Amino acid sequence: DVFPPASDGSGKDAARGGGWGATADERRRTFAPEFTYQLFDDEKAFGYKGLKIRLHLAAATLHAYLGVTYAARVDEASGSKRQTATAAPADDVAGPIALRLAGRPFESYVEFAAAVRRGEQTFRPLGEKVHEYRRAGGVFEVYKATFATPGFREYHARMQVLLLFFIEAASFIDDTDEGWEVYTVYERRGGDDDAGLTAAGGVVDGGPRYAFAGYCTVYPFYFHPFKRRMRI
Repeated sequence: DVFPPASDGSGKDAARGGGWGATADERRRTFAPEFTYQLFDDEKAFGYKGLKIRLHLAAATLHAYLGVTYAARVDEASGSKRQTATAAPADDVAGPIALRLAGRPFESYVEFAAAVRRGEQTFRPLGEKVHEYRRAGGVFEVYKATFATPGFREYHARMQVLLLFFIEAASFIDDTDEGWEVYTVYERRGGDDDAGLTAAGGVVDGGPRYAFAGYCTVYPFYFHPFKRRMRI
């Protein structure tokens, strides 16, 4: 959930790539996107040295934090934050990402971290649980939802930004079409389904917490003569 690009020495910092200039600790805790060309031309951002773009998503609620730092920018005077009259402007790197996020991202990491803590205690997957399985010591649950499921349209808007980073030529689906079915996968950490729930909907110690793991969308198509077939 942290995307720190590495400079290639051209004045255009790479907007993707292995390592992204991150420290060893950052690489352990984060991952880089496969694609950024829908956000940045040639997957590069002009005008920065030491550019780091950090996009964090809360594991349960998928609320976002977006932060941008850099060592130097071409349209700022050396040693100050004044823009020079002659320099070509640096690319806007936060804007294209923010436009694809649902709602306004957190700009304060402290506020974001507090929201993450609140969300992980109360979040429950939306829709109907249809399957559970175990893999590599973890417990995973699969849920089925549609855009008629209360609250799911807003949640889907937050998760679909991941498509741009990991699926080539991905596009967003029409969330006004209630024919879509969406299957989400979560890792459940601790507790049974309803263990630890309070009457107010909170979670006490030992209750389950959920981390979003992935999703797919399916749509019904006509299948001769009187049936329909679901397509991913």
